[in-house]
Amino acid sequence: MNRKTFLKRLAQLSLIGAFPMLYSWQIEPFWLEFVERKLPVKNLPYDLEGKVVM
Repeated sequence: MNRKTFLKRLAQLSLIGAFPMLYSWQIEPFWLEFVERKLPVKNLPYDLEGKVVM
């Protein structure tokens, strides 16, 4: 393998390796969705009634 081929392959691997970081930084955070649902819990203590679970 000569120097030109080595640098070309190195650049390709760097781009392939950078894609997951770019995806997780720029695309996936915008899919975040907060949903509020009523979940009845049997025998829940009165102190915890109306509290939010995250």
